[in-house]
Amino acid sequence: PKSLETLLENNSKYIQITPLVCNYENLSLPDSSIDLIVGSGILSYADLSKTITEFSRVLKSGGFLILIDSLNNNLIYRWNRYFRYILRLRSKSTIIRIPKFEDFDKFKFQFIELQKRTFGTFSFLYPPLKFLTGRSLSNYILENMDKSIKLREYGFKIVYVGEKR
Repeated sequence: PKSLETLLENNSKYIQITPLVCNYENLSLPDSSIDLIVGSGILSYADLSKTITEFSRVLKSGGFLILIDSLNNNLIYRWNRYFRYILRLRSKSTIIRIPKFEDFDKFKFQFIELQKRTFGTFSFLYPPLKFLTGRSLSNYILENMDKSIKLREYGFKIVYVGEKR
């Protein structure tokens, strides 16, 4: 895919990258063979337990796991996803598998949690705010709401960084 070509073009002079497009429940890699796994939006499409086990199997000790994904704790976002399922824009499987904040606790047995940060708790307010205040001010307001109103588990997105034990 084009995104992998861009990744290689922009980073190959700094670090050695071997991008893989694969089934992350059953990676065709040797045990303890890689230093870094980066995934974005993947947990809704896989069995979480199998995925954690497989990530732990292929990562070297001290290797890093970086995940960016949606969360399913916020009632407004859950309703939106269900509505999109009714319209046949989402599968039932992804509705069931979208991770919750507490699902990331399952990583603690194989990974040392370095960061678990959520954001976008109030991003559903963006369209009316943008209309009223413009793009820049809306972004500023929502970013500061996320920082000052501590509702971590209700974020729209999560960034998880772990180091393999």
